[in-house]
Amino acid sequence: MINRANQKDIPEILALQKIAYRSEAELYGDASVPAMGQTMEEITADFEQTIFLKAVVNGKIIGSIRGRRDGTAARISRVIVHPYFQGRGIATRLIRQLELEVGDVSMYEAVMGHQSLRNIHLYEKTGYRHVRTEPFTPTAQRVYMQKERT
Repeated sequence: MINRANQKDIPEILALQKIAYRSEAELYGDASVPAMGQTMEEITADFEQTIFLKAVVNGKIIGSIRGRRDGTAARISRVIVHPYFQGRGIATRLIRQLELEVGDVSMYEAVMGHQSLRNIHLYEKTGYRHVRTEPFTPTAQRVYMQKERT
């Protein structure tokens, strides 16, 4: 079941985020991946301005996504699914539900690391296309993907 998260879900989402992003940190050989270092205060502040969705199985949050409107675009970020539940279409359903929740925008945008091939593939299969790549750190680049609302 996917629905909006509420304030009391923040600690569980943050804990899941750190589990889900562990593989990203290992992929880049860098434990300073921004999602790994996010604090309770930062995610709480983010919650005030952002739509948070959660995927729940047996009362446990096993996935989450967040996004916000920015003018005529929606910025999607932090798609997370517990490793045990990955590969079951949960991330795809989270993306599609968030696209519905953000309302009337002309475009959806997502940013990820260039080595995050599973994430790039996830967005491609949901209709996003690669629009540009920019340097982020000496060893990582950001991949920007967009999808026009139809």
